[in-house]
Amino acid sequence: MMSIGEFAELTGLSLKALRLYDEQGLLKPASVDPWSRHRRYSASQFEPAIRLKALRAAGVPLADAPRLL
Repeated sequence: MMSIGEFAELTGLSLKALRLYDEQGLLKPASVDPWSRHRRYSASQFEPAIRLKALRAAGVPLADAPRLL
């Protein structure tokens, strides 16, 4: 498991984008600490994150992303 910062660095996604994708239900963290609300991501989430990044770079609206993922 890795922190949101580590995951952001590995994927090239911003912290803001990861938080937005969590809120939109597009890329939920593997776990969220109930006390601190710190998000943790797993290595298995790397591929969906990169796909989502590519869709956004191609100009795909967030509303269309779920059916394309």
